[in-house]
Amino acid sequence: MNRILGRSLVLGLLVLAQSACTSAPITKSMQQANRAGSRKTSDKVLAKWADDLKMHTSVGFGYRSVDHRQSAYGDQLMYGLEVDAYRPQDYFGYELGLTFASEEIDITGGQRRSDFYELYLGVRKTFGEPDAPIRPYVSVGGNFINEEVNYSPSNPTADPRATGAGGYARTGAYWRIANIDFDGDTEVIMGVDVRGVLHEDTDFVQAMIYFGVGR
Repeated sequence: MNRILGRSLVLGLLVLAQSACTSAPITKSMQQANRAGSRKTSDKVLAKWADDLKMHTSVGFGYRSVDHRQSAYGDQLMYGLEVDAYRPQDYFGYELGLTFASEEIDITGGQRRSDFYELYLGVRKTFGEPDAPIRPYVSVGGNFINEEVNYSPSNPTADPRATGAGGYARTGAYWRIANIDFDGDTEVIMGVDVRGVLHEDTDFVQAMIYFGVGR
């Protein structure tokens, strides 16, 4: 009797083991199929999002009126590089840019020169239809300015660098001046804007002209 029960138990275990072995590849195949389907779905979502996104890369130059808390810096020429993007569904997007300006002032016994490097990031609201030739916009954001200070003759006791964070508000517009038959509907734009900055050490109002490409 015990021998019969033992054989039955062994036979049952073998059947269960065989069932598990045969079902494992099926389960694994189903998991792989589900993962592949999820990847395809996410790829479609990302592709749709990228197709809807309007983006430009621009370079420009401008004029900056500076109120520096420690020095008599005034008007400066500045240069900038920027990337902006928005979705036509809600016309909200972002902007990320770099600017550079430099100026020298006379001080007692020599000159002081400052190079201003700015990194800024903001949210942008664009107005009008996506295919409109002129697109106004407004934006607000924050920035970080690094001021490299040089003295002639050199001053070993002076602080050679001043950094700090601030905020800005901006308004402007750009318009399409040409289309390029490259990677779909690629456009060339020209824009103008005014930006006001409040900063720890340097406040300024800036007017800028820029040119960019995008879609």
